[in-house]
Amino acid sequence: MRYSLFFSLIFFCSCQFIDKKKLDSELFLENQLTAFKWDELDQYPTFETCDENYNYEQNKICFESILSNHFTEFFKANNNIPLKKTTDTLIFELKVSKAGQIFISNSKSQFSIYPVGIIDLLQHSFLDLPVLYPAIKRGQYVDSSFKLPVILNTKQ
Repeated sequence: MRYSLFFSLIFFCSCQFIDKKKLDSELFLENQLTAFKWDELDQYPTFETCDENYNYEQNKICFESILSNHFTEFFKANNNIPLKKTTDTLIFELKVSKAGQIFISNSKSQFSIYPVGIIDLLQHSFLDLPVLYPAIKRGQYVDSSFKLPVILNTKQ
């Protein structure tokens, strides 16, 4: 009798050790959403000409240098755009879609001296860029946006 009472006591007490707690899906989702930073990318958008073995910083530098070289060449080739005698900083807000397309979403100028068509010309010039692969966040392609300042110094 003592043994059966002893075993039954152990049996009923041990059930709480076997019982697993259920994970609340809403709590899990909330923890996951706050755990990682939405404004940081795992991998920058990558041009085809950049080495695929680059780390995050090297990839960022490659992306920025290709874009800045493209803007430099664009303004050198289109030096007939009528600009006032001034130095200006034009800030482009660039968006890279999940499909790897780049476009200008907004532009700001300190002096607003640029002809309306310059943005369209620049947008059309993006067709000359190498193939662009989109940014990656948690293993998924994501839309990304960047601000690119361009300093123009007209010499006339």
